[in-house]
Amino acid sequence: MKINVLEAGNRLPQLIRFAQAGEEVLIVDRDQAVVKLVPVASAQLSSSGEVRGLLEWLHRHPLPSHFQRDHESIEAGVVAEREAWD
Repeated sequence: MKINVLEAGNRLPQLIRFAQAGEEVLIVDRDQAVVKLVPVASAQLSSSGEVRGLLEWLHRHPLPSHFQRDHESIEAGVVAEREAWD
């Protein structure tokens, strides 16, 4: 489905439902596609290869030891930061 920007603004809830149902929704400006609506689950699935690639890169390029912290120290830092908010 193609829809112009102005009409898309007026029909956004309906367009979201169409995209969630699996229909491709293109928003066009002067007959040029500028935005494609896709459900979040689809977007996450399509980027799973990118995530896997990033994780592999991080495994091959670990942080320098002076930046590495264990889970407990990270959690302690989070708790300390939250306590500072009060």
